[in-house]
Amino acid sequence: MRFPSLFKTKHPRGFNFQPRYYDERKERLEKLRRAAEKEVELEQSERTLKKGELQSAWRKNQVNYHQKRSNTRIFLIAGVLAVIFYLLLK
Repeated sequence: MRFPSLFKTKHPRGFNFQPRYYDERKERLEKLRRAAEKEVELEQSERTLKKGELQSAWRKNQVNYHQKRSNTRIFLIAGVLAVIFYLLLK
């Protein structure tokens, strides 16, 4: 018979052991399945790559165009500031 208490009493921790089972055949089949899925995925990505080559080339060209334009703008601004700075010092 227990008396009521204001404090919690400690209970022993339980032991929960789940044994592992290793199935070599299942692991091998799973590995082969993953390899086959990866191969199929690679083939599909190659097909979409061929379809999207024109788009990717166009996007790459667009990025280069904008980058060149941005660089030209920066050099122009730097040149104008250099001329203004030179005139102020003179």
